[in-house]
Amino acid sequence: MDAVQILQPVGEGRGPVRTEMMAGPMLQTLLEERFPLKTHRETREMPTYAMTVVKGGLKVQPVAEGACTPIDLSHPPAPPKPGDPAPSVCGLMIMGPSGKGDMMMEVRGSTMTQFAQRLSGRLDRTVVDKANVAGQFNFHLEFAPDPDGRGQSVPGDQSSEAGPGVLVALQEQIGLKLSADKGPVVFLIIDHVEKPSAN
Repeated sequence: MDAVQILQPVGEGRGPVRTEMMAGPMLQTLLEERFPLKTHRETREMPTYAMTVVKGGLKVQPVAEGACTPIDLSHPPAPPKPGDPAPSVCGLMIMGPSGKGDMMMEVRGSTMTQFAQRLSGRLDRTVVDKANVAGQFNFHLEFAPDPDGRGQSVPGDQSSEAGPGVLVALQEQIGLKLSADKGPVVFLIIDHVEKPSAN
């Protein structure tokens, strides 16, 4: 299938669309029109991780109200002008190698439920928020990547002094525990897709 580069209208003075901005209705509409794509959702009982607070309590503090800007996926903001700082967007995730060769994961202005969703994309099962903690937090996590794990590859040679795995790092650095559990998981099922016609 051909690769598709997604751009915002040139007339609005915008460049490539950020991944976060394409995660909602904008992406769904584009795929339905471009391919054309037909899908439906199914709920199945599957192994999950239950995310809870460790006995010692959380090791992160809530961010002040208004410290980040909620993003509307249907109306993404324009990118900052050259020289201006990037806006602090609630739920924005940054991932990459740390200086020690580990994986670094940072999620800003995130609720516990949003953080669980971000973790789900990097683990072998869905993470369900059962922490029962309100508010928004800045999460910073460093862990030894699992070469077989989803989205955990780090380029270059790995340090011989690798840090803890993600499950241990969550407890030590953030104060959250993931326990094996079972629960309903929603799957997106592709019913029909076609190769897009030439532009």
